[in-house]
Amino acid sequence: MKDVKPDLPDGQATHALRHSFATHFMINGGSIITLQRILGHSRIEQTMVYAHFAPEYLQDAVSLNPLRGGVDSQSVHTVSTVG
Repeated sequence: MKDVKPDLPDGQATHALRHSFATHFMINGGSIITLQRILGHSRIEQTMVYAHFAPEYLQDAVSLNPLRGGVDSQSVHTVSTVG
């Protein structure tokens, strides 16, 4: 049986696999921060390339922000800076 290999430059098969994983991770509702950690990116900007595959993640982040009244905003504690 003959080995079939993708017609890609060296190193590109690994990149394609990582890209495919990251894309499907975001499409299926994965967290951009979790994806950053999985991929080992030091800067979130590197990971944001995949965010356009799941634009609702940003809306979810905004709606869950307790400072904007999302998700039980009563549980947010404030600290007075007045001395």
